[in-house]
Amino acid sequence: MKEFAYELAEPVTTIFIKSLQSGIVPALWKESNIIPIPKVSSPNEESDTRPISLTPCLPKVLKDFVVKWLLDDIKGKIDQHQFGCLKGASSTFWLLDMIRTWLSFLDHPGRHLRLCFLDFSTAFDRIGYNVLIERLLDLGVRGCLLLWIISFLSNRKQTCKLIYLTF
Repeated sequence: MKEFAYELAEPVTTIFIKSLQSGIVPALWKESNIIPIPKVSSPNEESDTRPISLTPCLPKVLKDFVVKWLLDDIKGKIDQHQFGCLKGASSTFWLLDMIRTWLSFLDHPGRHLRLCFLDFSTAFDRIGYNVLIERLLDLGVRGCLLLWIISFLSNRKQTCKLIYLTF
């Protein structure tokens, strides 16, 4: 694709526009190959692996545009302390902000701090898509983006491919 980028730019742009206008993501774009990568040297159970999803490159490119437009629609409507999935913000910024907040609270004599940590790892994998779409609708996301996101999340197909390595 890199070699023929100039020749492909116009037809790919047309495909992107048609996909966004119709709110339909082509079925082939919703197929992925899942490759379990071992976290430990000799994995014995599923939790010993990390699933890596290999998806086609064209939908990744269009998804990046959709995410940018989505963030444009909801900026100013999300919590100012939201650090995940935002450009220029990371878990490092969150940790620094959290420690600053704790220390400024503890600067006053006689104050105590109790903490409770929750692990929301893979939270997105567990949320009902209808809840996500309803929330995006409440935040004022454009209808064409909502239709595209619904299509993107619907009827996805995954194939698990195992790779056997011998040494």
